[in-house]
Amino acid sequence: MAAIGAGNAFLMRKPRRISQPTFQHNVVVLIPARNEAENLAELIPQLTPQCRVIVCDDESEDGTAEIARANGAQVISPSEALPFGWTGKNRACHLLAKVALESTDCKWWIFLDADARVSHDFVESSVGLAEQMPKNWAVLTGFPNILPGKFPEPLFLGWVGWILLSTNPFFLVSRTRKSHNRFTNGQITVWRSSVYAELWPNEQLKGRILEDVMIGRLLAKNGYGVDVANLASTLKVRMYDTWKAAFDGMSKNSFEIIGSAIGTVVLAAFLMFIAWGWLFASSAWVAGGLFLMLGLGAFFMTLGVKGDPSWDYRLAGKTIRVPNAYLSAPLNLIVAPIMISIGAVTMIRSLIWKKRGLTTWKGRVYTH
Repeated sequence: MAAIGAGNAFLMRKPRRISQPTFQHNVVVLIPARNEAENLAELIPQLTPQCRVIVCDDESEDGTAEIARANGAQVISPSEALPFGWTGKNRACHLLAKVALESTDCKWWIFLDADARVSHDFVESSVGLAEQMPKNWAVLTGFPNILPGKFPEPLFLGWVGWILLSTNPFFLVSRTRKSHNRFTNGQITVWRSSVYAELWPNEQLKGRILEDVMIGRLLAKNGYGVDVANLASTLKVRMYDTWKAAFDGMSKNSFEIIGSAIGTVVLAAFLMFIAWGWLFASSAWVAGGLFLMLGLGAFFMTLGVKGDPSWDYRLAGKTIRVPNAYLSAPLNLIVAPIMISIGAVTMIRSLIWKKRGLTTWKGRVYTH
């Protein structure tokens, strides 16, 4: 896990930064949004100088549509309440794709979450990276810079990055063009529009809560590759402000990773073993070595996808700028067992939510 974490930290592909973008790529950004007025007021002005933006206002109650229009985006809205069997995000993405297909001839569609923040060259650098994919690769996705909320929020979210970046060799698949990671990150996907229009993945997976992982598996089943990149230099996201919001958000998703009660319990038990098994080693040296390897996975995970923003510190009358990674990566090395234990607890909570019909998100309860 430490080796995979290091490989992903240093060898994942990254977009080439562009000081003066030309904005000549044939691309549209598609944003599903439910009660995201505050986020869209910041995000859309960052995007509209770069390309066309379409927002799907998913039955919002906070003026999302008005804010989106005022900032230069095209806005669409569903014609009816959310039908049974659909999740809100799947329906919104499906409607966005239909409008993009009917009203544009764009080669690339960028699906982007409303809580994202982008650099001035985000669109051009992302599409430039996608253009380098083989023709049978359909999607560019990746990891943004996840900005921390109020402590201890990072402990309730960090295990997700750890389990992904310490177990899945994204760098190896991307560099060799072999195999398949069976993964997409729903925060950012850059699609070949022709492939999306062939598969209509959000419609196929309309009832799935963790649709992005399912889409990765669907692409693999249909023979399409996915390129997973380190996008921290051009894209940042603050997913949650508080530990409770992170706990609830991950409780919504975690059961879907396995999809069965037995599998979820087994994975949670395995995570607890990984987190604390080093305590039962036969010698202090072995215990220390195991703890170090465990922590290094979390260390490299954080180091790899924490590029911005930097933090300013005053020292001896001078301002010193320290990259975020060099502050949070050592902390994750030390607290890795606690962080991973929270992941195990989250999975059990997710299972309970599922069995009791309590899976809730964006004000909707998903019982199916």
